[in-house]
Amino acid sequence: TLKEYDDVILSRFNYDLKIGPWLREGISQEGCVIDMGVQYDIIGKSGSFFSYQGNKIAQGREKLRMYLKENPEIKEEIADELLKTLIEDNGYTLTNIK
Repeated sequence: TLKEYDDVILSRFNYDLKIGPWLREGISQEGCVIDMGVQYDIIGKSGSFFSYQGNKIAQGREKLRMYLKENPEIKEEIADELLKTLIEDNGYTLTNIK
């Protein structure tokens, strides 16, 4: 069942899951880039600070997400590095894929 209050409440399997306003936009592409970038050491994380290529770019994940949203060229650069890393980690080269 779906009920509307200030937040959307979804009852499923007798559990209530509150969905905050930040999730109403859906899954953010920037968030995926951040998570995978940290996982594959393309984005550095020290405490709450995030860095890219040795430069601190944001404090906190949400500020980094907004930074990547405002700077799509940086997001694409990180995504390209991620793709290259994922391809090479699986034993392929960029020339094998074409």
